[in-house]
Amino acid sequence: MIVNLNHSLLKPDLILIGLEASSAEEAMRLMADVMFQKGYVKESFIQSLLEREAVHPTGIPTPIPVGLPHTGIEHCIQPGVCIGILKSPVIFGMIGAPEQRLSTRLIFMLSIVNPAEQVEMLQKVVDFFQKTDRMQALLNAQTALEAFEIVKKGLFLEER
Repeated sequence: MIVNLNHSLLKPDLILIGLEASSAEEAMRLMADVMFQKGYVKESFIQSLLEREAVHPTGIPTPIPVGLPHTGIEHCIQPGVCIGILKSPVIFGMIGAPEQRLSTRLIFMLSIVNPAEQVEMLQKVVDFFQKTDRMQALLNAQTALEAFEIVKKGLFLEER
């Protein structure tokens, strides 16, 4: 089944440039609060997200490591991707090897409401994470609109 993913999942107002947090948990709380305030997720989202992350960490060991926190669809209201570009790195446990730690300045937080879209969306973002030049450009983005254009092109406009 081909799922129609498009750039409506991504909005410049969900891109946080220069996010300041002393831990991955603090960064996730700040990002989840933005998603909650904008109506993407339910109040239960943050607690579920933190509980899931504690058991199944989402640090992706790509050339530029990324945190990819997400949780069950029952905590989400509408689909969206919140991107945090941190001033200083925070530590995520590595997916599949929680005892290993990854230092990252990039977090992609997902709100997915349709289970059929989850696998495809995760695959698209992980493919994007492999593109070191795009990831570096994202880290260097000065505005949310600049970051939005980098991610939109990388996730939604390129052919595989």
